[in-house]
Amino acid sequence: MQLPLRQRRFQRPVSGHWIGLLLVPWACGDAQESTSTPGAPVEAVAEQLPAAPSSTAGETESTAPASAAPEARPSEGIGEPIVLAPEEPAMPPVEEPAMPASGEPVTMAPGQPVPTIGPPGFAVGSEPRLVPMTFSGPITGQPVLFNIYLPPGYDSGTASYPVLYDLHGLTDSRDTNPGPVIGSLEAAMRSQVIGPLIVVFPQSFPEGYWADSRDSARPGETQMMRELLPYVDGNFRTLAHRARRGVSGFSMGGFGAFAYAVKYPERFSVGIGYDSALDTWQTLLGRRANIAAAAFGNDPSYFDQISPWANATRNAAVLTESSRLRGVTGAQYRDFNAAFRDHLVSLGIPYDYVETDCEHYYGCPIGREGQASWALLQAQFSQPATASAEP
Repeated sequence: MQLPLRQRRFQRPVSGHWIGLLLVPWACGDAQESTSTPGAPVEAVAEQLPAAPSSTAGETESTAPASAAPEARPSEGIGEPIVLAPEEPAMPPVEEPAMPASGEPVTMAPGQPVPTIGPPGFAVGSEPRLVPMTFSGPITGQPVLFNIYLPPGYDSGTASYPVLYDLHGLTDSRDTNPGPVIGSLEAAMRSQVIGPLIVVFPQSFPEGYWADSRDSARPGETQMMRELLPYVDGNFRTLAHRARRGVSGFSMGGFGAFAYAVKYPERFSVGIGYDSALDTWQTLLGRRANIAAAAFGNDPSYFDQISPWANATRNAAVLTESSRLRGVTGAQYRDFNAAFRDHLVSLGIPYDYVETDCEHYYGCPIGREGQASWALLQAQFSQPATASAEP
C-alpha cells in the first residue's frame, strides 16, 4: 500500500501492515529553559502547585550534544530502531492536502442517540493510514497543519468513528507523537482493548502552550477549537459529539489536553495527560518567563483563561458529572501532577492518577499505561448519549 509521505518519512511493515513512520528526535517534549525569579503568587488556584524545579533537575530532554551525528535508537512505540534526523522546523512548509476518501459525516439531530464506538478489536478491511494535511484557517487566515490517523476499515467501509486529538510538547511538531501513540493504539486494538478510532495530531506554535497568545500572533486555541475541530468533523466520518471526542497529550501537550478538557467539557468527554507540564502562573514565571511574556503578555488573568487549574474550578460541577480525566506522570513533572491531582480531588472531580518512574519521553508512559487509557476511552465512548444542539 502506498502512503502519502512527506520529506523525512519512510515506510516499513508493522504488525502485518504498513504505516508511515516519522523521523523525530528521540527525547521529545520540553526543551531546557533558564530559570528566572518567580513573580508574586497569584490567586488560590495558582498557589497550589509546588515551587518550580530548577533548570538542572531534568529539564533537558536529551543529553546528546546538539552537534552529535544522527544515531539509531528504539522508536517511541513501534519497537524497532529508526535513524534520527535533525529536528524539523516548528512550522513546515504548507502543503496541498490530499484529501482521503471520507464519505459523508454523520449528522445527528437533537434528541437522536449518538452511535457508540465499534467493538474492541483490529477491524478487517482496508489498512490504516497516517495522512499529513494542511488547510487555511477561515478565522485566522493562517495554515492549520495536522496529521490524521484513519483506522483499519475506514477506507473500505462506511462507519463513523470517535476522535482523539493528541497534542505535542513544547519543542515538537505534529510528526512527533504518531509513533508512540499509534503503536500503543494498534497493540490495544489487537489485544481487544479498544475498537477503531480516528486520531488527529495537530501542530501548534512555539512558546504557545496551546493558547491564543495575547498579541494574536500565535492563535493556538482558535486554530484547535474553532478551525480544526469543525474541519475534521466536516471532512471525515466522525461521530461529532462530545461523548465521542477526547483529547490527550504529552508534556506541554498534556497541559493543553487538560486545558481543553476542563475548559470545553461541552466538546470533550475525556482528557488524558502524560507527564503533563501542569504549570500555574507562578511556576511558569519561575521557569519559563519567556513563555509568560510571549504567550500571555505577562498577564496572570489572561493565563487563567486557558489554565486547567482555573477552569477546573469554574467547571467543577459539569466535569464531576460527565467527564473522565486521567493523568500518567513520570519523574520530571511528578510534583506538578500530584498537586493537580490534589486540586481536582478538592473540587470533587474524579481523576485517574498513575505515577511512573519514566524519563521524559512519550514512549515510556504510554508504553506502560496506554492500555489502561485505551480501555478508559472504550468505556467512555460506549456510554449512551443523546445528541443536543451543541455537538
